[in-house]
Amino acid sequence: MIEEINSDEAFSYIRKGHSANPEFQDNINKFGERVVEYISEAIEYYVNRHK
Repeated sequence: MIEEINSDEAFSYIRKGHSANPEFQDNINKFGERVVEYISEAIEYYVNRHK
């Protein structure tokens, strides 16, 4: 059975996935230094504000 998750949980999983995948990090960081870190922190801030 598929577990239902809310959008905040989904954003949190996306953030963790971005932070853990070196290939993704390299690809996104081509747009600027530490872009993945910035996105990760922004998602974390959003999720924490909507709890």
